[in-house]
Amino acid sequence: MMVRRRICLWMGLGLALSGLLGWMSPVRRVQAQTPTPGPMIEVVPGTERQIAVRAGPSVEYPVVGMLVVGQRAPALGRSPGGSWIQIRYPGAPDGVGWVFFRYVRVINGPLPVVKPPPTPTQEIPTPDPTLAAQFLLATPPTRLPTFTPPPPLAQPTFLPPEPPLESRFPVAIVIAALLMFGGLGLVFSYLQER
Repeated sequence: MMVRRRICLWMGLGLALSGLLGWMSPVRRVQAQTPTPGPMIEVVPGTERQIAVRAGPSVEYPVVGMLVVGQRAPALGRSPGGSWIQIRYPGAPDGVGWVFFRYVRVINGPLPVVKPPPTPTQEIPTPDPTLAAQFLLATPPTRLPTFTPPPPLAQPTFLPPEPPLESRFPVAIVIAALLMFGGLGLVFSYLQER
């Protein structure tokens, strides 16, 4: 227990002494080196929040990265037409990428014209014949259709037309006669009760 107290005492004294020495030592200020201002590009606000960084000065080249609005990158040069700007981009092959000039603003001077990389050739994949053969289904031969005559047409039969209304017996006369006989029967039964 005594040994432990002595160790803690010496450690405390050592920490206090090192803190006192650190507090008393003069602070040295180091001037940071300011980089030489070279041409830079800055992504300007527009309809897109980010722009594509391509491997060459055309949309035919693959996209190798993205820059967001406000982001800056060192500018190295411009394409012969001036519509693409070459920048230093660490994620791209050879550390160089290209951005379209309408999406960026050049800062600190004009840019030299640089030679663009060769246009990429698009590889057309050739199908593997063994793989394609797996999907070719052999269809069994089928017999050609033979001519089958259609069944004979059914001739419609029509009912004889009904006689015109003038030649039929008028039903209204029968109904009127029955009403008249019923009325007469009602009158006779009433008179007999009296």
